[in-house]
Amino acid sequence: MSSSAGGKNGKIELYRFIFCLYVLFFHYDKYFFSLPETWGEPIDFALFPHGAIGVEFFFVTSGWLMASSVYKKRKRSPETAGQFVPGEGLVFLKRKFMAMLPQRIPAFVLAYISYVALNRFSAYDAFIKAVCSVPSFFLIQISGYRLIMPNHVEWYISAMLVAMAVIYPLLVKYYESFTRYIAPLFSLFIIGYLMYNYSSLSGVWVWTGHFFKPLLRAVSEVALGTTAFEVSRYLSENKTSRSSRMKLTLLEAACFMGTTAYVLFTFDLDLEPYALAAIFLMVAIAFSGVSYGSDKFNNGLCYFLGKLSLPIYLSQVAAINFTLACFEDRSGTEQSLIATALMVVITTAVMLIGAAIKKTMTKKNA
Repeated sequence: MSSSAGGKNGKIELYRFIFCLYVLFFHYDKYFFSLPETWGEPIDFALFPHGAIGVEFFFVTSGWLMASSVYKKRKRSPETAGQFVPGEGLVFLKRKFMAMLPQRIPAFVLAYISYVALNRFSAYDAFIKAVCSVPSFFLIQISGYRLIMPNHVEWYISAMLVAMAVIYPLLVKYYESFTRYIAPLFSLFIIGYLMYNYSSLSGVWVWTGHFFKPLLRAVSEVALGTTAFEVSRYLSENKTSRSSRMKLTLLEAACFMGTTAYVLFTFDLDLEPYALAAIFLMVAIAFSGVSYGSDKFNNGLCYFLGKLSLPIYLSQVAAINFTLACFEDRSGTEQSLIATALMVVITTAVMLIGAAIKKTMTKKNA
């Protein structure tokens, strides 16, 4: 599969950056412009009205990477394939949690400060809110412990980790059955359930009666990502003719452009599963490296942009809150420009402070 020496796929890293921006601009639409979900005719252009679909890309990609990790482990140690040890699953989740922690800490603190500034809390109320934010810091809010969420976009990370905790043991124990049969069937049923009952995949704090809606969304799409890995592996390990490679190249491009069109125009929410299907195909083909020009993306710029996606995602709440708190009388356009400038500053701070925290953590573990 196409990747750099360090194991990264440049095209996926570029997609990661682009879909992160889709989510960011969706929030600009929501907080600065307050545009309705649809306005004018059903396919009028709007400001990223469906940018939230970018989260689907991250769920599918997370499933792909998890399946890749399990598959490599099975190849290294075939004698233990199919054996799941609970401690192994905990180590896997801990590794995911700790990898994001250095950048999450400064982003969480800045989001909390902006949250207090926006709501103008007293010192006592700010202290109480800080105490109530603890479950969110440990990413268990998606389980029902909402309380206070200063950096509320972290619901995605919380849902992703819970989904991985559910799927990982099944993936280890029943790898082929899960990726090739259980996962796609399971995803089909859950997505159908969500569309029938809620008419959309998106939407965060909707309580189903047992858990929050995005938990189902995460489990189904992370599972779908494991199937995407098998599709990628099939494409990369089998000889592909020039004609087939061209068709796959065009299909990947069509999936990306179709998803982008959905993000930019006010199509009906009923089309969300189609956007998810396009993301699934796009991820599978991009990771396989069989489409023409894939290797051209394995460069420093694409890797850097991919590296920016997490700190940008984590920093957006603080940038938006500070803008709303300090520039509430400005127009939506002015607010979006101010927030972008703040985003650059906060993202840089998150990266630098995160790097220092990571260095300190590495020394302590050495």
